[in-house]
Amino acid sequence: MGINVLATFIDENEHTVARVVDHIEHAAAIIGVDHVGLGPDFYKEISDELYGAEAQSMDGGGTMISYVPGLESPAGLPLITDELLRRGWPHDDIRQVLGGAFHALFVRELGLPGPRP
Repeated sequence: MGINVLATFIDENEHTVARVVDHIEHAAAIIGVDHVGLGPDFYKEISDELYGAEAQSMDGGGTMISYVPGLESPAGLPLITDELLRRGWPHDDIRQVLGGAFHALFVRELGLPGPRP
């Protein structure tokens, strides 16, 4: 499961890194940390590149996109790591969330690259 970081997916009112990590912890409690990763959908970067920084809606219908402050781009991902560390998460579990779970899934489903005939 990839945890999205767009504010509208996190909380109606509280758009914080702490709330993102609340979601990570909730998902990990339900399905296990081995099945939780980040699915940040950095829409702002894509939107800004395609439509300019003035683009404000995902669907063109006036729905404002809001971002969790600090998580508007991949540069903010260390904020999630910092919050997980602050909460006392084991380093191995943090590695799972930061890509280990997806790596294991890809290896399991797609295999490892090997020599080509």
